[in-house]
Amino acid sequence: GFKAAKNVLTVGNVWLNGQIDTFSSKGPTRDGRVKPEIVAVGNGQMTLGLNGYQAATGTSAASGVVTGIAAQLAQSYRTANRNANPPAALIKAILMNTADDKGNIGPDYTHGFGMVNAWKAVEAMEGRTFREGTLNATGDSLVFTLSIPANTQQTKLMLYWQDQEAQANSAKALVNDLDLTASRFNFAETFQPLVLDATSNRITAQATAGVDTLNNVEQIVIDTPSAGNIRVVV
Repeated sequence: GFKAAKNVLTVGNVWLNGQIDTFSSKGPTRDGRVKPEIVAVGNGQMTLGLNGYQAATGTSAASGVVTGIAAQLAQSYRTANRNANPPAALIKAILMNTADDKGNIGPDYTHGFGMVNAWKAVEAMEGRTFREGTLNATGDSLVFTLSIPANTQQTKLMLYWQDQEAQANSAKALVNDLDLTASRFNFAETFQPLVLDATSNRITAQATAGVDTLNNVEQIVIDTPSAGNIRVVV
């Protein structure tokens, strides 16, 4: 259904301390993709009911929180771009990549990429820590340089693209399989995205670096990276 669609943003529900609510749906999807993508506080949120505001609990309330943050991001983009609307893919990517990691290190099938962080998301938008590109044919690549300053605690690189719909009843939702890698220019260090294993006995295992062939989002996490330039390839 819609909750498993690859281009939507699916939101899980956590308590204020970041603990997942027992009834918040978990992944993976039938073909092994990451769901939900992020989580937000949905317990005791004040939402607009039929006769005014009322306390609400659940993923619907958590989704309202994310919707409000997405509106802030859109306004930030419009302010910097002469009232042009941002690509939906950009809003989703920033929300995922700036989320605070919860549960297992890296993405997981309970919290996705983590708990939404409005402050970090708006900082990323205002700081323009993103770029957009196009691949026209199989085998094409985009290469760019990322400069990592000294004393950086963690670097997160995310590739996200809105993928076209798969054929009805296809075993795999992904149509265009893009890949993200990063390396030092001397190739002394190479970094790959964090990948989950959807087999039944590995669903709760921590993500490991590898090649993702299922998701239209890939994230590389580099802890305490050395200062200097790295080569990023899509």
